[in-house]
Amino acid sequence: QRMVGESAIPPQIGLTSASGDTHNEADLIDKIPPVTLTQHFIECYEAFVFREFDKTRDCAEKFISLQSLTMDSGSAMFARIFYFGLVSFWIGRETKDKKKKWIARGAESKVLI
Repeated sequence: QRMVGESAIPPQIGLTSASGDTHNEADLIDKIPPVTLTQHFIECYEAFVFREFDKTRDCAEKFISLQSLTMDSGSAMFARIFYFGLVSFWIGRETKDKKKKWIARGAESKVLI
């Protein structure tokens, strides 16, 4: 059973953009790459901490696919690089990564730090 429950705060409905269009929070998540990237990072981190391997790998792959679309700097970027490196090494070990794709990503994270 999960240790982290659902949020008691309902999702925001009726967000209004600068152009006057109204959107639901869920509508915006997939349309703004930095928000989507952050969402996948948080899901990946949570899955990693609770050792949910399949979810960790799926979120990491989604994270990789969006990473080139955004620009990060500062401590948020450092945390992402650090945890993505840990996740990459873990996935590499668990899958016995013969192509060394995940291990190479972990090693790249070490260099970036």
